[in-house]
Amino acid sequence: MIMNSSRSDKTWQHVLVALGALGIALGLDRATLALRTYAMTTFDFRLSIPAILALPVVSALIVLGLVWYLFGRGGSPSAALVFLAAGLIGMLFYGSLFVPLPDWLRLQALQSFRANMSQIGGGSMSYFVACFLAVAGAAGLIRNKT
Repeated sequence: MIMNSSRSDKTWQHVLVALGALGIALGLDRATLALRTYAMTTFDFRLSIPAILALPVVSALIVLGLVWYLFGRGGSPSAALVFLAAGLIGMLFYGSLFVPLPDWLRLQALQSFRANMSQIGGGSMSYFVACFLAVAGAAGLIRNKT
């Protein structure tokens, strides 16, 4: 059985879009943390406050781009499934902050991720984007089913 290469390419494109959105949101979280740290150590809030207020707008633009990507282009079931899976995995990583991990799961990458996310706290833009990916993926699957 020969697999259709354009379909496989589209699936990888969906994966890259979802992971790219999560990566950008994680970068925004790290930028927010760096700006807060800078403002608290130097007591110079002139740059930090406007930037911290603007970063959620960038996160909202990412979400609007994902809405357009998923629903504006006709919406494919594979894109919806990839978005749902990426969102649930992102939510699972964020939820791992609140439960102790067994020894076999204490990977260095996961530990550094947990340390970064615990500093960011509840206002995480990457968690917001992950939740949106999961909800949009479920909505896309429901839309394609009806």
